[in-house]
Amino acid sequence: MLGGCSMNISFPGIGINNVEVPRVFIKIGSFAIYWYAILITIGIVLAFIFALRNCKKFNLVSDNIYDALLFGLPCAIVGARLYYVIFTLGDIESFGEIFNLRKGGLAIFGGIIGAFFGGLILCKIKKIKFSSLLDVASMGFLIGQCIGRWGNFFNGEVYGVETSLPWRMVIENDYATKNGVHPLFLYESLWNLLGFILLFIFVKKAKKRFSGQVALMYVIWYGFGRGFLEGLRQQEFIIKGLFGGYVSQILGFISAIVALIILIVLTKKNKETKNYVKVFDVPATELQNEIKIEKEDENGDNN
Repeated sequence: MLGGCSMNISFPGIGINNVEVPRVFIKIGSFAIYWYAILITIGIVLAFIFALRNCKKFNLVSDNIYDALLFGLPCAIVGARLYYVIFTLGDIESFGEIFNLRKGGLAIFGGIIGAFFGGLILCKIKKIKFSSLLDVASMGFLIGQCIGRWGNFFNGEVYGVETSLPWRMVIENDYATKNGVHPLFLYESLWNLLGFILLFIFVKKAKKRFSGQVALMYVIWYGFGRGFLEGLRQQEFIIKGLFGGYVSQILGFISAIVALIILIVLTKKNKETKNYVKVFDVPATELQNEIKIEKEDENGDNN
């Protein structure tokens, strides 16, 4: 997270010059609430609302979504911070700094990984179908990532290398040059928005799909997009791993390729076995009744 309460940002190629962008949303005494936190929160809330309203399309009920939020969100935050800390240990000055989130240092990939394992544990405990939860969560991720990237804009971070393209961005901070750079935060925000629209259309129009298919499509879309966009990123904002490789870029490509292979294999397998799940084939009332009956049976067995 960069210093200063505001900065000037310009898009000279499209006639936008010296716009003052504040980092702080509101300040109460010495305590500041940043636009970054506000936008991340908005993204989470909208993702939650979407999942709540669409969970029945994935044969889930609202209680599953509430449980996923309460259990998965802390896991995502821990994962996002842990991922960042592991690959930037040389920049951590003290043990206490590991837990200081106000200085920044949350990695999206780590958040996704944390949410994945948190969701897996939750599904084991609550006996929820993990692949169905992944499907609806994946679309929620795209909403949160699309909006959350604008938090990077207000922080003056996540931009690319120099460019002379008409939509180049000029930003005044310690890292950027006076020349224009790629507005990388915008690229990824739009990429996530487009991915959400395409998956939304797929879920709405597809007559059949198998559980987990949407999640695999999300990993393919985001993985390849992140992999290519990471190649445009400023060196100061790249997390490097083994052999000098860019961790997020490598992880993006690997996860996308693995997901693509799994999608192809499962698509072929499910076609051969006719194991597709019909979309919207379980009305909400029937689903609620099924869950109620299952719980009553379990209680009866326990008694």
